[in-house]
Amino acid sequence: MILRLLLLLAMTGTAAAAEPQVRFLAPLDGARAWGEGWIEVETSLRPLGRVEIRVDGRLVGVSREAPHRLPFDFESGERSRAIRADVFAADYGSRARATIHTAPFELGEAVTIDWVEVPVRLRTSTPLSPAAFRLFENGVEQRVREVLPRRGPARFVFVIDRSLSMDDELIARALAGSREVARSFRDGDSAEVIFFNHRVSNAVPLGEADAVPSAGGTALRDALASIRPSSRTIALVISDGGDRNSFLGREEALEAVAVGNLSIHALALGGGAGAEFLRELARRTGGSFRRTTRARLETDLAAAYADLDGRWVVAYQSGNEGAGWRRIELRPVVKGVRVESARTGYYAE
Repeated sequence: MILRLLLLLAMTGTAAAAEPQVRFLAPLDGARAWGEGWIEVETSLRPLGRVEIRVDGRLVGVSREAPHRLPFDFESGERSRAIRADVFAADYGSRARATIHTAPFELGEAVTIDWVEVPVRLRTSTPLSPAAFRLFENGVEQRVREVLPRRGPARFVFVIDRSLSMDDELIARALAGSREVARSFRDGDSAEVIFFNHRVSNAVPLGEADAVPSAGGTALRDALASIRPSSRTIALVISDGGDRNSFLGREEALEAVAVGNLSIHALALGGGAGAEFLRELARRTGGSFRRTTRARLETDLAAAYADLDGRWVVAYQSGNEGAGWRRIELRPVVKGVRVESARTGYYAE
């Protein structure tokens, strides 16, 4: 019995020893790394003395408290880097080491780095710096470059439903409410209007737009997909929520609209699948969704603008490759800061 117990303890100790005591979180072994990024490791050794990070044999940083991460400029990424972490614990009586190698870019290979802005509703009373957040895209940490307490100049697009279910008076009030909102714009802002029913009109400057009569069906998804932003763009959408005439299906429209420089703020006068589509777009793009009524339309439109105008902006350069949905996770690391809502991701082309 004693012999079996000793064998079991020995086997358990061997299994525990097989677990890595030092592990790289960023970059990963064999991954490509370029530009300014992070080197981060975690360790199970206790009590910890220090963690030393070396790149190509040169000491670049020392950490004594978690998280053990430091910024490093990988430059063009044309050559492989050997990154080593040495951990000392228990009054330097215990030591562990881990080494990884980054993969170089091949000659002639190109990479696109996307600048991504994340509109954020924050609860905080203090100024914040990029160090106040950790941001992950598809699980890979990205370096936060800017944290701004207010948005910059933006292109505003008012997307107004003119289908038969919206009467002429309601359309006129939506246009009047849009003009009232524009009176609060910041320097550098611009405003356009897109009217839609089963057809989508071209965008026209807000100051040149005239009220149009209600008629026809509804192509909400097609209208939003027609915006095609090339810079910071904010869409304020007023619709009764129906969609019976769009050529684009739901998933196609989400991919076309939920891109990195467009946020959707929607006011829905009715229910149905169109309203739920607007709610999902608002969630993905860091916007807002409100159900409104004829009596509250102008008031709710002003509230939607006040909400978006009071949001912070967290910006970063994405180092991920490939098209498709990129999930964003933003974590505050400063006490007293809470993220109430933020963009959850975007589609990369």
